[in-house]
Amino acid sequence: MIFRLIGCAGSGSKEKTLKRRLHADPNNISTLKELAELYEERKKCDSAASLFAQIADIHHGRGFLAEAIAYIKKAARLAPNEWRYLAAAGTYLQEKGFDFEAQPYFRRALELLDTASERRYMPEVLWKITFLADKPGQAALRLVRLCLELGDHKKAEHYAALFLTRALLKNKPEWIAHLLGGLGAGFPLDETLKDRAFGAIASSDHPDCHSFTQALQGKPGFEGLAYGQPIRFEQIFEQFKQYTAPRIVQDQSAAHALATAYYDMGLFDAALEALEKCEDNPQNRFEMHYLKAMVYKAKGDYENSKKVLSSLSALSSLTISQFIGTHYELALAHEALSETDQAVLELEKVVMLDPTFGEAGDRLARLRSSIDPDRSFPRGEGSI
Repeated sequence: MIFRLIGCAGSGSKEKTLKRRLHADPNNISTLKELAELYEERKKCDSAASLFAQIADIHHGRGFLAEAIAYIKKAARLAPNEWRYLAAAGTYLQEKGFDFEAQPYFRRALELLDTASERRYMPEVLWKITFLADKPGQAALRLVRLCLELGDHKKAEHYAALFLTRALLKNKPEWIAHLLGGLGAGFPLDETLKDRAFGAIASSDHPDCHSFTQALQGKPGFEGLAYGQPIRFEQIFEQFKQYTAPRIVQDQSAAHALATAYYDMGLFDAALEALEKCEDNPQNRFEMHYLKAMVYKAKGDYENSKKVLSSLSALSSLTISQFIGTHYELALAHEALSETDQAVLELEKVVMLDPTFGEAGDRLARLRSSIDPDRSFPRGEGSI
């Protein structure tokens, strides 16, 4: 009994110490993880899940998606009835390109929201799976109708306009036909966007677009609609860039968000163009340059990716997680350029700090085995 009491007292003392450390440094991942694991041991699942979700959010904000996914999955496992963790897990997986794995998280989040009578939060989750549906236009129609049912007409108009813009950029007029066919003539839309949407439908050979135009004949509100010439992707994209250009100059966070969106859509040159307009200030230096390195990597330009990452690795202000992520990506760049010795050096730095990070350990072992086992590995200046 005495030993049990001593153990409880020690646990309580450790919790207080960790909380004091967090108060001094709220975003310290090491402290957050230690406290979360303490709560998990003590079966305080909700508290542990909250901290794991916080760690995931920090990793996500720094661009380390793999780590963000791992921690948000822990949070969702510990608190399976918290829709926010499930929605976040789906979001991170979707950003990583794992759409198939993301869908169950989104669907479970929607089930919980519906059961808990918190339908007002459903539109934001529905939006994230709209483009994962077999027919995105019909999914968008359900989303807009839900917003109308909830009495939020502004949100309904917002999602309708956002969907039409995305569908135009993706050159999917049949998606537009599915949405507009259900909304009807009375739904308020920006006139320019409406003209472009109908123009895309009219110039399409898709059977759903033909059915849509035939169904409109003689309907009130659609008489005399001028379809004009088909609008090409380049036209829409150039107008979009002109619209966002002033905001990029005024708002650096908007510039980063825009560059990220371009990166996600595979518009790598546009992402680099947006990043070039960003100021190189200490507050956003890591995020901007790290994203630039990832864009170069996606383009297959490993030489420029390596240059950017090398500059980042020299910063003295890097957090431990930023240091690990930067050197891991630098190792991948060296490996892609057949610079095996340098790749090994970078992976050694990562494994020394976090042996479980990504595939660093396995990759390091594989690269070492590809080199003469009797050969000694050089250690560069500043190696840890």
